[in-house]
Amino acid sequence: MILDRAARAHQSEDAGPASTYAAAVERSPVLLPATGAGLSIARGRSTSLSVEDAAVVLRQDGREQVLARPGAVTRVAHDAPDRPGLDPDRSSRLLLRSGDRAVAVVHLDHFTAPAVLLSGDRSLQRSVSGADALAAALDLAVEQADRTDREVLGQAGREVQVRGRLRRTGSRWSYAVLLLGAVLTFLTLPLLGEGPVLGVLAAATGLAVTAWPALAWWRRRRRFLELDEEGPDTDEGGPGATLLSPAPPYDDLFPHTRLLVGPRAVVLHHRGRQTRLAGADLGGVDRLVHDGSSATFLDARRRALLAIDPAFWCPDPTRPERLADACRRAGIGVGRDPVVSSGLVAEPTADPGVIDDDPRFLMPPGERGNGTAVLSTLVAFVVALSVVVGLVGVLGTLPPVTGEPLAVVALVGSGLVLVAALVLLSLVLGVRRRTNRWARPVTAPPTPSRRSS
Repeated sequence: MILDRAARAHQSEDAGPASTYAAAVERSPVLLPATGAGLSIARGRSTSLSVEDAAVVLRQDGREQVLARPGAVTRVAHDAPDRPGLDPDRSSRLLLRSGDRAVAVVHLDHFTAPAVLLSGDRSLQRSVSGADALAAALDLAVEQADRTDREVLGQAGREVQVRGRLRRTGSRWSYAVLLLGAVLTFLTLPLLGEGPVLGVLAAATGLAVTAWPALAWWRRRRRFLELDEEGPDTDEGGPGATLLSPAPPYDDLFPHTRLLVGPRAVVLHHRGRQTRLAGADLGGVDRLVHDGSSATFLDARRRALLAIDPAFWCPDPTRPERLADACRRAGIGVGRDPVVSSGLVAEPTADPGVIDDDPRFLMPPGERGNGTAVLSTLVAFVVALSVVVGLVGVLGTLPPVTGEPLAVVALVGSGLVLVAALVLLSLVLGVRRRTNRWARPVTAPPTPSRRSS
């Protein structure tokens, strides 16, 4: 039985669990990325895997691709490691086969809510993520992967891999090119004394080699900060979606944190990380239950999907009207029921004295846009070294020798190297300062209601 959005939105706060969960929207055969951080935010909000008119369709990065035409998929198998979520190379995978060929290999951990993933229940993972619904829409059932399935998985190419997050960002050659630039720049120092033109050429070569990976690193880091400032895209929430900002004083502490509550998706965006749940229209989030101090999004079977702290979003956490109104507009029921524990601490939190530490440690280096800490330091060091070389070149050719054209050329060349290196260094240091401000540890102050208690 399907209960329409308007009816679910106007369910009474006093309605009991039996009347609330007796009717719900059936889970749609749509998989949405559940988590994403840094540069993967853009990938997550543009990605969906669905069954439409018996065809398997992947939407990702603005492109639409039919992975399998109607009737092409003959088997759906689930291959899962013993320890879920801990080894990225052994993640849970959903195999869609056509005969002995892989049509799609879905990295299912990317499409599973953290609370469900950490439970270790693979049956629960398939149900909540939408994998069971995907198979049912193909008139199939999800089977446990056997030896043949694993052989097909081992032979599957990159083109059939379906991920909700980026595997890596940047070029694997960044380290090598930066090290080459550092070597060339070091060699420039003694060459400056061998002749002005030779020294300038060596300095320009070192800077040119260094500039490519340094600018690529700067663009990735800048894009990472832009994605955090943009927050969730309201379009992915669907019609009637509401974008909530934190209640005072947390709106000043976390100016880019947002909670998107929509009929298609519920998205929590906080400090460069996103958690995404399928909305009520997709048979995902069905109800928000709260007890005055905590709140949890549940599905129609009363399974906990995401815990949030109402004090972070509402001036009075005992009456979370802002959350309730947003949920009702999205067709999500609201009830003051005993909260079902999700096994996770609500984040962001409004508990006094709790420190929201550097969020960069909670995401892979590639997702936060800087490769690794070593690469970040190497970029700044090599560019700074180019500045030193350019400055030495300028000082070594002052004043230019009258009647010596090469001396004038050396002076101009050294000046250009110095200016280019200074511009590059200002870009690198500027984005590093922005990142350090973004990553500052924040201590949550007590809310008025909790302070009085």
